[in-house]
Amino acid sequence: MSTTSTKRMEPEEAIENVAAITRRIDEIRAHLSDEADQLAEEWAGIGAAGGQRADHAAMLLGRLRPHLAELEQFAAACRQQITDMVANPFGRNQ
Repeated sequence: MSTTSTKRMEPEEAIENVAAITRRIDEIRAHLSDEADQLAEEWAGIGAAGGQRADHAAMLLGRLRPHLAELEQFAAACRQQITDMVANPFGRNQ
């Protein structure tokens, strides 16, 4: 399912492309995982320097927000498209 297309995707087309949803989620998850690994390394480095404080932790955690927002936006767009298809599978104007 595409979140950028203005053309209405038909349910038959959507179900044949449902694997694209999990592929995109996997891409977002991979970016989130990479960021988390970097945060863990930086946190360990801060700890080695004796500077692990709440403000440092919060600053590092803040870097996860864009990844989580991207996941949330993608999921919301997919959920809305599916909701619309369920409510009106033939795409008729109501």
